[in-house]
Amino acid sequence: SCLICDEGMYSLAGNSCENCGLGKFQDIKGKSECKKCPGGYYSGTVGQVLCGTCLKGQYSPSAGEATSCTSCPAGYALNTEKGTACTLCAAGKVAGIGSENCVSCNPGMHAPSAGKSTCTECLKGKYSDEHSAKLCKSCSAGKFSNAAEVKCTKCPRGYFSGAERFSGISSEQCDLRKLDELF
Repeated sequence: SCLICDEGMYSLAGNSCENCGLGKFQDIKGKSECKKCPGGYYSGTVGQVLCGTCLKGQYSPSAGEATSCTSCPAGYALNTEKGTACTLCAAGKVAGIGSENCVSCNPGMHAPSAGKSTCTECLKGKYSDEHSAKLCKSCSAGKFSNAAEVKCTKCPRGYFSGAERFSGISSEQCDLRKLDELF
Protein backbone atom coordinates (compact mmCIF):
# COMPACT_ATOMS: atom_id res chain seq x y z
CA SER A 1 0.00 0.00 0.00
CA CYS A 2 1.06 3.58 -0.58
CA LEU A 3 2.23 5.80 2.24
CA ILE A 4 0.47 9.06 2.98
CA CYS A 5 3.18 11.49 4.00
CA ASP A 6 2.59 13.92 6.86
CA GLU A 7 2.67 17.69 6.56
CA GLY A 8 6.22 18.95 6.09
CA MET A 9 7.01 15.95 3.89
CA TYR A 10 6.48 14.69 0.33
CA SER A 11 6.66 11.44 -1.62
CA LEU A 12 7.56 11.02 -5.29
CA ALA A 13 7.02 7.27 -5.70
CA GLY A 14 4.54 6.71 -2.87
CA ASN A 15 6.76 4.25 -1.01
CA SER A 16 8.90 6.61 1.11
CA CYS A 17 8.49 10.08 2.60
CA GLU A 18 11.11 12.84 2.48
CA ASN A 19 11.30 16.05 4.48
CA CYS A 20 10.68 19.27 2.60
CA GLY A 21 14.02 20.97 1.97
CA LEU A 22 15.25 24.36 3.15
CA GLY A 23 13.16 27.27 1.91
CA LYS A 24 10.17 24.98 1.33
CA PHE A 25 7.13 23.71 3.25
CA GLN A 26 4.06 21.50 2.91
CA ASP A 27 0.90 22.11 4.92
CA ILE A 28 -1.18 19.27 3.41
CA LYS A 29 -0.75 15.50 3.91
CA GLY A 30 -0.04 13.15 1.02
CA LYS A 31 1.55 15.54 -1.48
CA SER A 32 4.19 14.67 -4.09
CA GLU A 33 6.09 17.95 -3.78
CA CYS A 34 6.75 20.81 -1.39
CA LYS A 35 5.84 24.47 -1.88
CA LYS A 36 8.36 27.31 -1.99
CA CYS A 37 8.14 29.84 0.83
CA PRO A 38 6.71 33.04 -0.67
CA GLY A 39 8.47 36.40 -0.44
CA GLY A 40 8.47 37.78 3.09
CA TYR A 41 8.71 34.28 4.56
CA TYR A 42 11.49 31.73 5.12
CA SER A 43 12.17 28.14 6.14
CA GLY A 44 15.53 27.55 7.81
CA THR A 45 15.04 23.89 8.68
CA VAL A 46 13.81 20.83 6.78
CA GLY A 47 10.35 19.30 7.21
CA GLN A 48 8.45 22.54 7.80
CA VAL A 49 4.65 22.68 7.84
CA LEU A 50 4.62 26.49 7.62
CA CYS A 51 7.18 29.13 6.71
CA GLY A 52 8.43 31.66 9.25
CA THR A 53 7.52 35.33 8.89
CA CYS A 54 10.15 38.00 8.25
CA LEU A 55 9.95 40.65 10.98
CA LYS A 56 10.02 44.43 10.57
CA GLY A 57 13.43 45.60 9.36
CA GLN A 58 13.98 42.26 7.55
CA TYR A 59 12.95 40.90 4.16
CA SER A 60 13.14 37.94 1.81
CA PRO A 61 12.79 38.49 -1.93
CA SER A 62 9.64 37.48 -3.78
CA ALA A 63 11.51 34.72 -5.66
CA GLY A 64 10.93 32.42 -2.65
CA GLU A 65 12.98 29.54 -1.24
CA ALA A 66 14.51 31.79 1.43
CA THR A 67 16.27 29.95 4.26
CA SER A 68 16.39 33.11 6.41
CA CYS A 69 15.36 36.74 6.34
CA THR A 70 17.91 39.43 5.51
CA SER A 71 18.24 42.63 7.55
CA CYS A 72 17.65 45.82 5.63
CA PRO A 73 21.01 47.42 4.77
CA ALA A 74 22.04 50.77 6.26
CA GLY A 75 20.14 53.63 4.61
CA TYR A 76 17.05 51.47 4.05
CA ALA A 77 14.08 50.56 6.27
CA LEU A 78 10.99 48.31 6.34
CA ASN A 79 8.16 48.95 8.79
CA THR A 80 5.97 45.95 7.99
CA GLU A 81 6.29 42.22 8.57
CA LYS A 82 6.42 39.81 5.59
CA GLY A 83 8.41 42.31 3.50
CA THR A 84 9.98 41.48 0.15
CA ALA A 85 12.11 44.64 -0.19
CA CYS A 86 13.32 47.53 1.97
CA THR A 87 12.63 51.19 1.20
CA LEU A 88 15.45 53.67 0.50
CA CYS A 89 15.59 56.51 3.06
CA ALA A 90 15.19 59.94 1.46
CA ALA A 91 17.77 62.71 1.84
CA GLY A 92 17.40 64.25 5.30
CA LYS A 93 16.59 60.86 6.86
CA VAL A 94 18.80 57.94 7.93
CA ALA A 95 18.59 54.30 9.03
CA GLY A 96 21.02 51.75 10.45
CA ILE A 97 21.14 48.06 9.53
CA GLY A 98 17.82 46.27 10.19
CA SER A 99 15.84 49.48 10.79
CA GLU A 100 12.06 49.60 10.82
CA ASN A 101 11.88 53.31 9.99
CA CYS A 102 13.92 56.07 8.43
CA VAL A 103 14.68 58.68 11.11
CA SER A 104 14.80 62.44 10.50
CA CYS A 105 18.07 64.23 11.12
CA ASN A 106 17.85 66.63 14.07
CA PRO A 107 18.42 70.37 13.67
CA GLY A 108 22.14 71.11 13.37
CA MET A 109 22.58 67.94 11.31
CA HIS A 110 21.87 66.92 7.71
CA ALA A 111 21.86 63.97 5.28
CA PRO A 112 22.66 65.35 1.82
CA SER A 113 21.58 62.32 -0.22
CA ALA A 114 19.30 59.30 -0.03
CA GLY A 115 20.46 56.04 1.57
CA LYS A 116 22.57 57.47 4.41
CA SER A 117 23.15 55.56 7.65
CA THR A 118 24.02 58.57 9.83
CA CYS A 119 23.37 62.29 9.89
CA THR A 120 26.33 64.64 9.43
CA GLU A 121 26.99 67.73 11.56
CA CYS A 122 26.70 71.09 9.87
CA LEU A 123 30.20 72.58 9.58
CA LYS A 124 31.36 75.81 11.21
CA GLY A 125 29.78 78.76 9.44
CA LYS A 126 26.67 76.74 8.57
CA TYR A 127 23.51 75.73 10.42
CA SER A 128 20.28 73.77 10.13
CA ASP A 129 17.16 74.92 11.97
CA GLU A 130 14.84 72.11 10.86
CA HIS A 131 14.36 68.36 11.08
CA SER A 132 15.14 66.27 7.96
CA ALA A 133 17.57 68.82 6.51
CA LYS A 134 19.18 67.85 3.22
CA LEU A 135 21.63 70.75 3.30
CA CYS A 136 22.99 73.15 5.87
CA LYS A 137 22.46 76.88 5.34
CA SER A 138 25.34 79.38 5.37
CA CYS A 139 25.49 82.08 8.02
CA SER A 140 24.91 85.55 6.63
CA ALA A 141 27.49 88.33 6.83
CA GLY A 142 27.91 89.58 10.38
CA LYS A 143 27.04 86.20 11.91
CA PHE A 144 28.93 82.99 12.75
CA SER A 145 28.32 79.44 14.03
CA ASN A 146 30.19 76.48 15.44
CA ALA A 147 29.62 72.94 14.12
CA ALA A 148 26.17 71.32 14.55
CA GLU A 149 24.41 74.61 15.31
CA VAL A 150 20.70 75.36 14.84
CA LYS A 151 21.26 79.10 14.30
CA CYS A 152 23.96 81.67 13.66
CA THR A 153 25.09 84.16 16.28
CA LYS A 154 25.69 87.87 15.67
CA CYS A 155 29.29 88.97 15.88
CA PRO A 156 30.07 91.20 18.87
CA ARG A 157 29.80 94.94 18.26
CA GLY A 158 32.74 96.21 16.26
CA TYR A 159 33.65 92.80 14.79
CA PHE A 160 32.65 91.31 11.46
CA SER A 161 32.24 88.03 9.61
CA GLY A 162 31.84 87.15 5.95
CA ALA A 163 31.27 90.64 4.63
CA GLU A 164 31.78 90.51 0.86
CA ARG A 165 33.93 93.63 0.77
CA PHE A 166 36.44 91.88 3.03
CA SER A 167 37.40 89.03 0.74
CA GLY A 168 38.85 85.89 2.26
CA ILE A 169 37.07 86.29 5.62
CA SER A 170 34.83 83.31 6.32
CA SER A 171 31.67 83.20 8.38
CA GLU A 172 33.12 80.44 10.58
CA GLN A 173 34.09 82.98 13.21
CA CYS A 174 34.07 86.70 13.73
CA ASP A 175 37.33 88.38 12.83
CA LEU A 176 39.09 89.48 15.98
CA ARG A 177 40.13 92.76 14.42
CA LYS A 178 37.83 95.68 14.73
CA LEU A 179 36.52 97.21 11.52
CA ASP A 180 38.42 100.48 12.02
CA GLU A 181 41.77 98.59 12.16
CA LEU A 182 41.23 97.46 8.54
CA PHE A 183 41.26 100.94 7.07
